[in-house]
Order: sequence, then C-alpha cells, then structure tokens
Amino acid sequence: MGAAMHMSESVAAQLERNRLELLDLSTRNRLLNTPRHSKHAKTVDVVDETSSEIFRLMVRESKSFTFLAGKEDPSEDQDLAEDADPDFAPLPQPEDNEVDERGIAKRHSDTRLQTILTSKALQKRLLALYYDSRTYFEEQGVNILYLALGMLKWFEDDKSETERWAPLVLLPVGLERQSAGQRFKLRALPEDPSPNISLEAKLRSEFGLKMPDFPEPDDLAIADYLAQVKDAVAGQARWEVHADDMVLGFFSFSKFLMYRDLDAANWPKDKRLDLNTTLVGLLRDGFEPEDGLIGEDDRIDPHVPPSAQIHVMDADSSQTLAIEEVRRGRNLVIQGPPGTGKSQTIANLIAGAVAGGRKVLFVAEKMAALDVVKRRLDAIGLGAICLELHSNKANKRTVLDELRRTKELGRPLTDGAEAGVIDRLTSLRDWLNTHAALMHLRHQPSTLTLYAMVGHLVRLRGDNVPPPDFEPTAPGKWTPEDKRSRERLLTELAERVAEIGRPADHPWRGVMAPAILPMDLERLMPRLGALARRLEVAGAARDRLVALLGIELADTIEAAGQAVTIADAIVQAPDMDRQAVAAPCWGERIDDIAELVEQGAIHAQARPNLDGTLAEIAWSAEVGLTRQHMAAYGSSWLRFLNGDYRRAVATLRSLLAREMPKTLPERIALLDTLMAGQKAARLLEREAELGSNAFGGHWRNEKSDWDRARRKVEWVKEVAGGGLPPDFRTIVARVSDPGQLAMAASELRQSLTGLSAEVAGVFSALSLDVPAAFGFPTSRDLAMAVLVARLGLWQQHGEDLSRWITYRLRADEARAAGMGPLVERMHDGRMAGDVLPAFERAYYEAVFRAMVAAHPDIARFDGDAHGKLVEDFRQTDKARIELARLEVLQAHHRGLPQGNAGIGPLGVLNGEFAKKKNHMAIRKLMKKAAPAIQAITGVHDEPALDSPVPTAGSGGV
Repeated sequence: MGAAMHMSESVAAQLERNRLELLDLSTRNRLLNTPRHSKHAKTVDVVDETSSEIFRLMVRESKSFTFLAGKEDPSEDQDLAEDADPDFAPLPQPEDNEVDERGIAKRHSDTRLQTILTSKALQKRLLALYYDSRTYFEEQGVNILYLALGMLKWFEDDKSETERWAPLVLLPVGLERQSAGQRFKLRALPEDPSPNISLEAKLRSEFGLKMPDFPEPDDLAIADYLAQVKDAVAGQARWEVHADDMVLGFFSFSKFLMYRDLDAANWPKDKRLDLNTTLVGLLRDGFEPEDGLIGEDDRIDPHVPPSAQIHVMDADSSQTLAIEEVRRGRNLVIQGPPGTGKSQTIANLIAGAVAGGRKVLFVAEKMAALDVVKRRLDAIGLGAICLELHSNKANKRTVLDELRRTKELGRPLTDGAEAGVIDRLTSLRDWLNTHAALMHLRHQPSTLTLYAMVGHLVRLRGDNVPPPDFEPTAPGKWTPEDKRSRERLLTELAERVAEIGRPADHPWRGVMAPAILPMDLERLMPRLGALARRLEVAGAARDRLVALLGIELADTIEAAGQAVTIADAIVQAPDMDRQAVAAPCWGERIDDIAELVEQGAIHAQARPNLDGTLAEIAWSAEVGLTRQHMAAYGSSWLRFLNGDYRRAVATLRSLLAREMPKTLPERIALLDTLMAGQKAARLLEREAELGSNAFGGHWRNEKSDWDRARRKVEWVKEVAGGGLPPDFRTIVARVSDPGQLAMAASELRQSLTGLSAEVAGVFSALSLDVPAAFGFPTSRDLAMAVLVARLGLWQQHGEDLSRWITYRLRADEARAAGMGPLVERMHDGRMAGDVLPAFERAYYEAVFRAMVAAHPDIARFDGDAHGKLVEDFRQTDKARIELARLEVLQAHHRGLPQGNAGIGPLGVLNGEFAKKKNHMAIRKLMKKAAPAIQAITGVHDEPALDSPVPTAGSGGV
C-alpha cells in the first residue's frame, strides 16, 4: 500500500508540474494584458457604447452590428498636427443625446459599433481580423475571435506605473460580409459567453482575490457581473473596472483549458488521473514490452477471421492489425505519412468500437482531422453515431437537433442478402490464400517463389529475351549464392570474349595448358619458327615426290611418309614389265597367278628330268590308272598273277625311252613326276592368257623365267600387304625413272625424320586439344600447310596466349558449374553480350519446371477461373463491408434509449428537446444528461485546443 501511495503521489507531483508548465500567467498573455489603442495590435477598440446594450442586442436578440469610423480620413490638402496619429482621432462631442423610453441614448441602442479608427484604418483592421480568424477556424476548428465586454485596469504591484488591461467577459463573435464591397458585420456565435479564466487564476494565485462565479448564460446580466467584479477588486489601489470598455480581438484559452482538464480535482475519485495505468506508464514507468498479436512472418488471416472484421471501409493488413489490436483492448500509436490510410483506419476503429458496445471520444488538434473522419462516416451512412462538439457544431441548438434526430432513428432494415456472406467470404479467402501460399512457397535451395519466378520470366519476356534452346546442368540444386557466382562468372566470361573476340576463331584455340610462364613463352617462339621452317621444307619435298609419282595425297606428315613408302616400293621392285603390273588380274587373281608360276616352275623342272627317260608320247598319255594299279599290286608276291598289274607294267614300259627302273618306288616316282609335269602343262596351256596379261612381254609360256616371275609375284604380294594404296600398281606403271624417284624419296625421308615428334612436342608443351584447335580428330590428319599457317599465327599473336588461357580457365570453370551449353554458344559466337539474360531465363524456366513437377496443380492453373474467383471474393468482401455497416447500425440502435421519460438523464434531455428557447448550456447538459447522450451517440469528436466543452471538466463524456 505504501509503495502504491508513493507511486501515486510521485505521478501526481509530476502531473502537477506539467500542468504548471501550461499555465501562462505572465503579461504576454492577452487575457491578462490586452493591448489598447495600438497601431500594430490586431484589435479594434469599441467606444461610446454600453456593454449591457451590446450584449442584449447581440446575444438576446441575435442582431448583427456594423462599425463606425471615428472620423473621415484626412484629405491630401489637410495638415496633421505634429504629434497626430493618422489612424486614430478623438471623437467629436455627441450631438444626438436623444434617449428611448428606458432612458438609454439611442446611439447606444443602435446596431453600429463606434470606434476611434479612421475609415481606412478600420477596414484594414477588420480585414486582417476576418482573414486570420477564418484561417484559424479552418485549420483548428475553433473560434478565437471574441468581443471583450468590460475591462479591468490593473497593476502588477503598488510601485508599478504600467497599466494592464484584462477583459472580463468574452463573447464569441464572427466577422462576415457578403462580398468584398460590402461592410463587415459582427455577429455573436451560437456559443456561450465565458469569464476570463486566466484572470481568475492570476488574481487567485498572486493577489488572493476570488472572482465572482460566472452565471449560467441564460441568467447572465453583464452589468451585475461586472459590478461584482468591481467589488471583488475594490481593495486594490488604482485598479478600475471599466464596464463599458470593449475590445474586439483574438483570445486563446487552449493552454488554460488543458491546465484545468489535468486538475485531479475535476476527475471522479474512482478515475483519478494519477492512478491511470496508461498515464503512469507515459509519465514515469514506461511500458512493458508486449508481443504483437502475430509474428513478423505470420499471416494475419488465421488471427482475424471475417466474422471479427467489423470493417466499414477497406483496410489493408497493417490497418487490420491495428484495428484488431484496439478491438482487443490494447493501447497503441498509429503513425504514417499523408495518404497512408490513417483517417480510414480511425473510421474503422470507431465503427468497430460502436459495434462492440463501446463509447468513443475522438479528440484532434485540428478540425480537418475531425472533418475527414466524419465525412467518411457520413458517406457510408454511419454519421448518426457521432456527435460533433467542435467549431460551429458546438452550439446548443445544433447539438440538441443532432441528438434528437439520432434518438428518433428507426431500426435499420435489411433485405436478408447478407446471409451466408461471412461463410462464403471465408471459403473464398481460404482458397485464394492456398493459391497465394503456393505462389509464395519457396523452392529450395534457390529460395525462389513461384511469384518471383513468374515476375522474372515476364520481365525477361518483356525485354525480348528469346526462349533458350539449352538448359544449365542441375540449376534446381543451386543456392542463391550459387546463382550469383555463376552470373559473376558469365559476366567475366563475356568480358573476356569481348576482349579476345570469338573464341572459335582465336589463334590459340585448343591450347589447354593451365599456364604459360613468360620464360616458357620466350623459349617457345623460336621453336615454333624452326618447326614451321621444317614443315615448309618437308612440304616442298613431298610435292616433288608426289609429282614424280603422279598421285594425289593429303598434305599430312603421315601421307608424306606414305609417299616415301610408295617410292621405296617402286625403287625396290624386281625386273618386270611395269605396264603389265597395272593389269587388273593382279588385284583380282593374284592367287591364280601365283599358282600359275608355281606350276610353270614344276613343269620346267619335270621336263628336263624326264627327257631321255620317257618317250615324247608319254607326255600325252593317261597314266593315272597305271600308277594306281602299280601302287596297289606292285608290292604283292602274287603280282605276276594280277592282270591289272601286268598291264600297268606293260604300259609304263611302252612309254619309256630306256630301261625300266628296277624297284617299285622308282617306277611310282617316275609316274608321279610325269603326272605333275602333265598337270602343269595343261595349266600353262589353259591359263596362257592370264600369264600373258600378268607378265606382259616377259611371258614365254612354259619357257618363261619362272624365278623372275616368282619374284614379281612375291613383290606384288608384299607391297599389297604393306598398306600401299589400291592403285599402287598403276603408280608403278607410270614411273619411268626409278633413279630420280629414289633421290626424291630419300630427300623427303630425311626432312620427315623427327618431324612428327617435334610437332607432338610442341603440342604437348601447349597441352593442345587437336580437335578443338583444328577440327580434326588427331594430329595425323593435319595438313602441313595448315600447321605452318597456325604456327605463323602463334608467332604473330604470342602475347594473346595469356589472354586465351585466362578465358579458357574461366570457360572451364563455367562448364564445371553446369553452364557448358552457354560456354559453347559464347565460343562459337551464337551468344555474346546477351548471355546473362539468356542464362537468367534458362535458370528461371528450369526452376519453374522443378516447382511444377513437385506441385502439379500449378500446371492446371486456369487464369480465367482464378480471375472469376478473385472477382467473386472482391464482391463478397464488399458485401462483408456492407454487412459490417449494418452491424454497427444495429448495435447502435440497440443501445438507443427508448421512451419519453421525464426523470433522470433521459428526462433532462427530453426536456431540452421540448424547449423552444433558453436551452441549457452544453457544458451543463453534458454533465446532467451524459448517460443518455452517450447512449444516443457513441462517438463524440472535438478539437484538443480551445474546446468550448472541456473533456474532463464536463464530468467525462
């Protein structure tokens, strides 16, 4: 208890200090020190009038007043006195002293206010007052133009010689005119006159004087009140009450009203300000951290269902969250620049509070803030729930009329169309949220949403990026950093391509060496030159040899070696008819020719061996059966008894030119030799044409040189199996000078020695990819002229080697990163500076396809059907807003007091409704009929400054 009391006292003390800061009791306050007859002050002093008559005519009879100048403006030819003021002049003595039946001079009972200003100065003052008061009213919603009735002349102490003037009764007035050429008229506003509350505080706190109580407006008699003031200050030396002194000017009550509102004595004991938890938090303790209704990444819909959305106007998610915070009883500050929907949110807050049976006091510093919210509520048919207590609305008649109209409102009617709106809205919302959730579902590890991917694809299509004809490797497995690193790599690669030109045309294309040091390049250049020269020499030798051979061969090192082989084969050929070797039979019947030669050799050997042993007739005799019988029976002891054997012996004896061999083996060997010779002779006779074709002029039938023929056959077989071209024999036939051919072959052989190894060595030093460099599978396929040309380019562009290697390393990185198709397109020139957009589109399309594969519903999305659902949701949402307005009106109607009771707060209010005039002051009415007024209008709005109805002093609204 003690700690709580200490806390209460501490807050009370701080609140009191803050109150004192609002209290301005210095002479800077116009309510305490009104400038009189000043050339610069925006005031008009009214003279030769009576306060009582002015009050009667202006307030009781609601008459308007014009102004009279003190005298005419001096003409140009009139001289002013040396100390005369051109704006002020003393009034002439009144000539009209006629009085009415009350004994009051008629000039005091007319509707013209006398001033001491010249006509020009008067118009200038009135114009300034008119514009300034209108501007202030438009901005703040309150009037600060007053006609002060009665003035107190006072001094700060007995020694002071400075007169101070303070108004005693302040009458709210307004200046008006029909047009710029019309006179200004002064009219009392439908607001109550008030005492000078700042003066009351000053006199009480510093002089110990108590001002008389200010009567109710209907009971106010100006003369009596001013007389009471005179009595109250009678003890102060030199102080005077000038009852008929009047001043028109600006007077502000703002800070003093706030000072009075914050006085704890003006608040009920059970609602003391210094015990209010919110105020205690603001002034001293602060506020405990409080979690929001939902997390930063949570969706709002699950927390605020359509049934709880009493939104009478559109509200976005941030506005909805603020409305829900208030609905759940939380305190909060809503801030934002103009146009962010603050007034719209306030309108929804007010409507939701009324629908929940709560009362609302809407206080604003400027009238515009009140007006914009009220206009919004009026526009949607909810204006009746509000009671305006500001500006020209804060007068008794207007307030009562508004209360009566609201009280007499009938029950809101409905056609039943709202049935099922909330369920339908909930269903549509859930379906659309499901689709939205799918659109914002993040693909992993890319973290991309479908929404983002579609946006990127639309952007790229808008930039006229064509559909890609390639796809990177596994883009669905890339993280955002993976994608960014590949974009950086492609950007660098594109820059390299721009620097070196189309890679497929680069002199050093195909070089795969990871690096070439400057000193290595320095050694390489002479080596390239020497190799080029060797290739040129070999090429020339090759051309000479090929010319001698009369053939066409590829300009490769391997083909040059083949030419040497051909030449060597020709030079090493045996003696033969060179023309005959080109005969087709050598390719078609090489085995028959070989057999012919073998049989010829057999015949050549058999004939000499049998000559002298056999008669000539033996060569044409058929001895096969003879040989058979002799071999079958010749070894038998009974052979002499066998007739076939005896005939065989007889036949052999008939063919012999000398004595028959003694032994059986000798006889059989003789027959075998004869039979072999007969066979060879028959073959030679039968294939004579083949022999002639194959050996040409060297063919002599059985008398041919069979050794030479055999050497030719062996040579043809050898060269045929040596990989020489099929038309080799034709080449041989063309060669006329084997000696010259041998010299050319020797020259070419010497130039080719070690050449392939040197080429391979250079290629190895460069780690050359031959297919990439030359477009051929192997180095054996490279023409020497092509090699010479490339070696020349390498020598000319030696400095470009390092740039090529840098490009190729980046290209290899890109390939390894799954961007091989892009690298190939940049390599051959199909892509250049457009590689990044193409990469983007290929990437987003690939990830999009991955998402579609994981969520097939995406592919089945129907834009037209979805558009219809969105429109259905939009219309249903509008219907929910209409339903919310109806719910607010129904809740408000349920709280309206019924009947015409004559007692209690409602009785007070009904009594005021019945009056024609002399209505109770608003301040008093609010105090006596507050419960009834709160029941009729759940929302009261008023400005925070210069309010005619103090929010706390009225007893709480």
